[in-house]
Amino acid sequence: MQALSRQHEFKADEIGYIYMIKAGYAQSGGLRVFNLLSRLPSNYTENSSHPPTQQRIYALNQAMKKYSWLPLWIDGNERLKNNPQPLKLDLSEDRVSLRINSRFISR
Repeated sequence: MQALSRQHEFKADEIGYIYMIKAGYAQSGGLRVFNLLSRLPSNYTENSSHPPTQQRIYALNQAMKKYSWLPLWIDGNERLKNNPQPLKLDLSEDRVSLRINSRFISR
């Protein structure tokens, strides 16, 4: 079960990279975060659902090679031009997580 959870973490990091670039953030932002995390005392164990930070850094570097930042940035920039209104965030009904309100649904 931990192996599947770790694979999900790697995929989430890759998707996060794609969304960051499309939103206009620097491509090195994710690596900066992981490099900061790598300085903290590790709480990684064999039963951890999160992969070790160094493995996540390596995987993110691979995603950065796989998905060049420029086409992602161009796509995001075009989408922002067509809909310059930012998405609105609210607390979800459970008051624990965030809900993103699309331009079609507003609360």
